[in-house]
Amino acid sequence: MDFNNPQSRFFRLSASVPLWKLGLEKQCPVPNLIAELHDGNGSDELRFIELLGDLGAEAAPALPILRKFLSVDKLISLRRTTANTICKISAEEAARLNLPGVLAMP
Repeated sequence: MDFNNPQSRFFRLSASVPLWKLGLEKQCPVPNLIAELHDGNGSDELRFIELLGDLGAEAAPALPILRKFLSVDKLISLRRTTANTICKISAEEAARLNLPGVLAMP
């Protein structure tokens, strides 16, 4: 498997989330997910953001980069997913940002 291929990286990271939650994976996937978002792989950004939401409060270190995806120059679907992910990670941060607000609407 070519782990430099974006699809392979997503497959590996999406598998690491439940494995880590079950205690079968030693390394928390949050740093790798943050790195993927920093790399700007636009086609998978939404899916990586959803994975952070699946981790809940453990993904708190990702909040600074997630706030960038709320920018009005981003697609509404990306902003909505980001808003919902922030709500899953931190109720306090979501309240501070007034989320999900209108971003939760279809």
